[in-house]
Amino acid sequence: MRLRRPDLQLLERLASDFLLLSRDHIQELLPRSKRRSNQRLTQLVRAGFLSRRDFAQGDTPQPAFYYLGKRAIGVLEHDYDRPLLEERIRQAESAVDSHSRHVDVLNWIHLRFLRAPHKDYRLTLWADTHLAIRDHAPGLVIRPDAYLEYEKDGFPYAAFVEAERAPTSENRALIAQKLGDYATYVNSDSFHGHLSGDRMRVLFVTETQSRAHVLLELFPSDLFWVSTLDAFRSHGLFEAYWKSRGGDRALDDSPDHGAFAPDDKEPPDPPDPPRVVPVAPQTERFHRLSSEFDKYLEEESQGTGWQWLFIPASGVVGFLVGGLGYLVYKLGLEGWQLAAKSGIEAEVIGLIILAVIFFLVKIAP
Repeated sequence: MRLRRPDLQLLERLASDFLLLSRDHIQELLPRSKRRSNQRLTQLVRAGFLSRRDFAQGDTPQPAFYYLGKRAIGVLEHDYDRPLLEERIRQAESAVDSHSRHVDVLNWIHLRFLRAPHKDYRLTLWADTHLAIRDHAPGLVIRPDAYLEYEKDGFPYAAFVEAERAPTSENRALIAQKLGDYATYVNSDSFHGHLSGDRMRVLFVTETQSRAHVLLELFPSDLFWVSTLDAFRSHGLFEAYWKSRGGDRALDDSPDHGAFAPDDKEPPDPPDPPRVVPVAPQTERFHRLSSEFDKYLEEESQGTGWQWLFIPASGVVGFLVGGLGYLVYKLGLEGWQLAAKSGIEAEVIGLIILAVIFFLVKIAP
């Protein structure tokens, strides 16, 4: 079986970004028709480049997930460590059935940030394993589902992500404890030493509106935002569909409040603004260059002014030289034709022409 470019892109995504992907995830990542996608996935599974898992979770139908097949190792080991690829296959094979829905929701969140069509936006980091998150958030006492960093309009942002699926009547105390742990960490010196604290938030994505309302009531500060999965997928990434204690929020909002402490504590001083090269110096530089050029023109205009006659004079001289050259050409052509008709030697005709040219130059003013 010959692998095509989309096939290789899919294998690379499974090797680096996604452990498991459903067919709908793959269609979002590599758009093509459902029929064509099913056919190609079946071919890749039969050839051993992909493996497939069917998860069972109660009576609710679950989508099948695809992960790296053993034959994909030979294709990818030039760019990835073989032990890493083998470990990803083992992790996918050992994933428990009850975790499948959580993986599905987290994949949609990742895909939304990965494929957002904004020319001034870039996802710079996505980490959704505990070890990867710990590398970027040392000392974190909780285990978020993911941590991400992105840039919008030249400004850096960071966020922890929680794919929250617990029923509304359960785990309220655990959620409240988790929120407190987040607030403590974000306000700590450890956080500001390792992460982008100026534009930080904790994003909760729920499957139901009722769960979103419960979380909003538990939020102790404006650090925490919540959205349903439907709203997150149906709106533009940077529309104001996130809910927080401070109102509706967009992912490119600048924080206009202090650090993210609970309401019963005095908030610390606001963070310094991000160090971004401003536009103003470029404008000032343009005006400075423009002023210097105007000054140069003014100085030149105050001189004798004879320099400006050079251009038209050059044009007149060029015209005269060109006309003289054309005249010589025409005389030479006529002389050659006359010599051919009359039998006179061409040298005699050439001498006559030179004499005529000499005479014209002598009488010219």
